[in-house]
Amino acid sequence: NSLNRSTINALRAQSDNRPTNSQAPAANGQSDVGVSDEEIKSKIAEADANPTDFAFQKNLGRGLYRFAAMKRDAALVEESKRILERAKDLDPKDFDVLVDLGNAYFDIGYFKKEAAAFKKSRETYEAAMVLKPNDANVRTEYALTFYLDEPADLKRTHEEFAKALKLDPRQERALQFTTSAYIRQGDFVNATK
Repeated sequence: NSLNRSTINALRAQSDNRPTNSQAPAANGQSDVGVSDEEIKSKIAEADANPTDFAFQKNLGRGLYRFAAMKRDAALVEESKRILERAKDLDPKDFDVLVDLGNAYFDIGYFKKEAAAFKKSRETYEAAMVLKPNDANVRTEYALTFYLDEPADLKRTHEEFAKALKLDPRQERALQFTTSAYIRQGDFVNATK
């Protein structure tokens, strides 16, 4: 609950145009959104002590992932990934867990420039798309794994962004990165379209 409340407070602060990420952490080990390192460690230890409690694994994994992504903290993303993996093992057909787990792998691939993490992200998104094939957001994230991989697979990138845009023609990230992929290829005619 503390992690969820902190996330809500951080998002509320952003919407109120109050600084959050630019603030220095407090001297007592408290993060800039009101969650101490000790609170986080305590919740992770609680998850480790109750590995079969699906609801706890899911909620903590998802909340911790969002918190870590907001703070751009690769170590916390790794912790959230570990907890989300445990939740996925308990219920491999939970769409929300799969999406956040795919996102965690994606962020690890992005932060650490790891091709293996992008591959794992793709596999996880594929499992989520089996459950909800018409989710344009997941399809877009899936396409981005091809775009950001080294070397990029721009043919596959275009195919997957096209599928995402067919599902939602206004999907902004798909539009943005489709254009970027065309520019990267020097295809300014399609980029302009």
